[in-house]
Amino acid sequence: MQLWQHRWVIPFAVLLLSSVGVYANIDRDGLGSIELECRDKLLRSPDMSSIRDFTIREHHNWWEKTYSESGLAVGAPSGPYQDPRTEMVVEFARDDGLPHRASVQCLFAKMPNSGEPPLVQFDRIEIGWETYMNPQTSQWEPWAVSAK
Repeated sequence: MQLWQHRWVIPFAVLLLSSVGVYANIDRDGLGSIELECRDKLLRSPDMSSIRDFTIREHHNWWEKTYSESGLAVGAPSGPYQDPRTEMVVEFARDDGLPHRASVQCLFAKMPNSGEPPLVQFDRIEIGWETYMNPQTSQWEPWAVSAK
């Protein structure tokens, strides 16, 4: 009996090929160096000192990637090494125990005379918006600044 005649060979091959595709997608969507720095600075910031269950839902590295108008990366088409920032949509829980979601940008500054492409250094974090899951309405609602 030849190998391809076994019942398990085709399902095993499909599983093997699909797992390779999943690995490639995870690797392709991994965080770049400035995204890792952004995440680390965000988690050490005073606004996020007491959060838990932190997850990055979407991210885009504007500095190292070419981008166009799609998904999280909306803007004029550009090449890499022009816009030193990264953007993320993150989810977490605060002391209120409710799920929160926020838009975060980390801005970096180009270091002069550091070559091509220039090196960048962390500048600041900007929180664009924050919402929370209202347990009474089961809807994402703006998190009031006064609640901070």
